Amino acid sequence: MSGENLVPKPSPLPAIARSFSGGLIESLERCDHALIVSEVAQMFRVTCGTVYRLARNNSIPSSRFGGSVLFDPGSLARWMRNTVGAA
Repeated sequence: MSGENLVPKPSPLPAIARSFSGGLIESLERCDHALIVSEVAQMFRVTCGTVYRLARNNSIPSSRFGGSVLFDPGSLARWMRNTVGAA
């Protein structure tokens, strides 16, 4: 039955954020440029498709600029701190 596939899967990002030490958060806080999808995917060890989906669903802080999805490293760091703190 096709309705079984409509149940949304939980976001992998809270588990990903918890799995990293504070080193990634500090690296993000020192970053001085907006991040692109491939950089975020590499940091979180997920596919670019996963990052696009999470951004589209507002599950991760992001901004659109023209046809690009960009990520403010400070916003990602705060999001990670809040995610880890809520766990």
